[in-house]
Amino acid sequence: MITAPTQSVRRSPRRSRAFATALAAFVVLGAGAGGAAVGAEPKDAPDVAAARREVFRSRVIERLDRLQNVTVRFRSTTTPLLPTAPTSTRPTRSPNGVILGAAEAHPRTLDCTFRYLDGRAWFETRPDADTSRLRRERGEFELPHNLVVTSHERSEGLTVRNESRWRQVGAIRDRQPLPVWSTIDVALGLRCMEEPDWIDREAFRTADVEGDPADRLMAISIDAVRKGRKVRHTWTFDQSGGPLALASYAVRIAGDELAFYEIRCSNFRTVGAALSLPLTVLKQRVGRVAPGSTETKVWEREELHVDEYVSDDPGNTPETFTISFPGGTYLRDHRVGLQMKAPTTGPVSDAYMIRRVDEKFAQYPRAARLEEPRSFAWVWPTIVPLAAVAGIAIVLRSRARPGRTGSAAAAAAESGHA
Repeated sequence: MITAPTQSVRRSPRRSRAFATALAAFVVLGAGAGGAAVGAEPKDAPDVAAARREVFRSRVIERLDRLQNVTVRFRSTTTPLLPTAPTSTRPTRSPNGVILGAAEAHPRTLDCTFRYLDGRAWFETRPDADTSRLRRERGEFELPHNLVVTSHERSEGLTVRNESRWRQVGAIRDRQPLPVWSTIDVALGLRCMEEPDWIDREAFRTADVEGDPADRLMAISIDAVRKGRKVRHTWTFDQSGGPLALASYAVRIAGDELAFYEIRCSNFRTVGAALSLPLTVLKQRVGRVAPGSTETKVWEREELHVDEYVSDDPGNTPETFTISFPGGTYLRDHRVGLQMKAPTTGPVSDAYMIRRVDEKFAQYPRAARLEEPRSFAWVWPTIVPLAAVAGIAIVLRSRARPGRTGSAAAAAAESGHA
């Protein structure tokens, strides 16, 4: 009766050792698998990063939507950094009316206003008092007061000069490309530098997102073609906290690390409900000293200092994006080829221009037939008689010439005989 317990006592060390060995192996294997799981990247890490990039892309598009109604008042100081003295002292004029040449070695400051509403834009620049005074003291040309307004249908321009006989000159055209000299709209993220139109939301939906979503800075890039070359526009945003802030913008030629346009923004302020916009903007135009050289030089520097932002400006309505031309302005409508003086101060509507064209054609009926195909039936009846008369005159003259020669010889003979 004591045998069974005695046998069980004898077998227990073996079973205990086997159980302990199996338990230890299970624990070791489990710990190893758990350690590998902790140290390795999760299988869904790429998917999580891609999802975070799409969130960043949607935030960029949302920011663009919030900028569809904005007004900015700022000061722009441009310093051209010419590499050598100009070869000619004769001044030239850039498309925005700025005089280029030796005089432009000095900085110039402009008081500016930019308004934007769903694809309509108002660009206004005028020299500040100090710049105008210094240019007069140096004997340089006056910088004009320029105004360019672009709507969905047409573009208008007004140039005002105090020292010119054509003091106020205006123009109306079909919708034109955006002014290449503007910087504020690029710094806000509404347009690519030197591109003729605004950024489309679809462009951001297909743009390349660069950077780690966990980092403070992320970039989004769009490819375009400029003067036959492929270029890359890159916006770098700071997403450290709150609304996205556009920290920098650069334009590079594909395959080249040199950014020939650089914009850096700083001193951000929250505008409206969810916009972070800069109060200071620095733009630099950079180029290589010589083709193929690694040495670069800053050709031009522009600094913007913002005085005021107005988000969702109630004063921005479609009707306000037209110029109130001063009375007496020399105005030319390039769409119909009509030139006139603005009769009174105020906007000039398309209906008014059509009425003026109709009045001109009624007063000068031949003007209405300028575009009709011209008939050349009058050419032959006119040219043939003229050619006949000219031919007869030539024949008669050739026949008269020998007679005159014989008379002269006879006269000479008579004088010799005498």
